[in-house]
Order: sequence, then structure tokens, then C-alpha cells
Amino acid sequence: MSARQFRWPFQTAGKQVRPEAVEAAWREYRASRSEAARETLLQRYIHLVRYMASRLARTLPPSVETDDLISAGVVGFLASLDAFDPDIGTDFSVYALTRIRGAMVDFIREIDPIGRVTRRRLRDAAATLADLEQELGHSPSDAQTADKLNMSLDQYHELMAHATAAMTSDTPLPFDLPAVARKKLTVDFAGGNQSSDAGLL
Repeated sequence: MSARQFRWPFQTAGKQVRPEAVEAAWREYRASRSEAARETLLQRYIHLVRYMASRLARTLPPSVETDDLISAGVVGFLASLDAFDPDIGTDFSVYALTRIRGAMVDFIREIDPIGRVTRRRLRDAAATLADLEQELGHSPSDAQTADKLNMSLDQYHELMAHATAAMTSDTPLPFDLPAVARKKLTVDFAGGNQSSDAGLL
């Protein structure tokens, strides 16, 4: 089911539940997948979705709506409920946050207009830019960067154009793209206007 089909349905998100009730709910849910037990666990832990969405949203442009992150996070949260084993000794909150964040990241990648391959190439370019700048003591030229990446100048410009198109259309660049690459892209390929990059930092 698509993340966008979910909206926030839980009115008791973050409700305090007695520890003994949570333990009993885990036992019952593992044994029978009881709806009552599931509701208790939802009441206790569903606030984790909003928590992670608010944190992740700070690193993304305004075009990525928090409600969409929440919707995607619910998918990860529900999956974590079914997969979690209390006997392994890991706190559920830690486990669930990992699954919730993973679902949100998958959603971001799904709507990323430049795709995974280009994203990976941009990360490689970012690392190369940083290494060259440190080695040379100044910003490298496009030709130097392209040569270091073993690509032609035209191929390098095409790669940068993908990132520029994403910025100018207010769609998210890879949120894990290092800041040095964002600065390079914005200054060199977006006409010196850095304002469109502010929401990514």
C-alpha cells in the first residue's frame, strides 16, 4: 500500500500507558495479534512517527511535506510492530525509530526526481570536490573535477545539470549530499543564488 494512502488516524498518539500494560500487550500481541493489544501498543508508541518526521523534515526542502513523511513513517511503524521480538533485549523505541526512518527515506527516494544512480554519482562528485579543494587549496575547476571522476567535461556538466534542475524545481536533492557539493552546485550552476539550497542544510 502506498504511503500516501495513509493519514494520521490515531487520536491517542503518545498516550501514557502503564509499563505492566505495555508488557502484557506485547505478550498478547505476539501470541494472537489481538486488536486490543495492538491498540495499546499504538497508544504507547505511535508518537515516534511524528518525532522522526519532525527531525527529518528539518533537513529537507519545503516541497517535502511533513504529512507525507508521517504517512510513510506509519508504514514503517506498523511493520516494526509485527517484526519486533521483545526477547532480544532491544528497546522497541530504538528499533521502531530505525524502521520508521527507513520508511521515510524510502519515500524520499521514491519521489527524488534524479534517481538513485545519479544520487550516488553526486555523492562521489561531492567527495571528489572536497578532496580536490583540500589538495589544491582552492576550489577545483570543472575540468579538474571531471578528470578526477574519470568522466568527460560534458558528462560532468550533465551530472551537475540534474542537481540544478532539482533545485530550481523545488524538489529535493539527496538529503545526504555533503555541504561542499551543495555550495559548489549552487554557486557554479545556479547563477550564484544560494537561497534555494537553504532548506537542505
